[in-house]
Amino acid sequence: NSRIAAIYGVLSGLISTYISSLWYAPADMVQMGLLGYNAVLIGIAFSGKSIRNILWVICAITLSVIISFVLYKTNITPLTFPFVAATVSTNYLIKITTKAHQ
Repeated sequence: NSRIAAIYGVLSGLISTYISSLWYAPADMVQMGLLGYNAVLIGIAFSGKSIRNILWVICAITLSVIISFVLYKTNITPLTFPFVAATVSTNYLIKITTKAHQ
């Protein structure tokens, strides 16, 4: 029920498409929605009103796209694993950087 989360979700799908186009993602991978789906989940999970939220979303989406590519190239269907791995990794990075600034 959050408008901010909805906006993050839409923009995250667009960002993942842009990132994957920079790395020449296979068309079938993009058409299956594997990259956009995980990115939308990431956008919703990290949505917030701070600029830092935007930066963390971009970081997590980039990591998710990389993980998806690696799994795709090894003939493993990515499904939601890239979302989970990117979310856990990004949360860990947030925790480390937050402690470093205190």
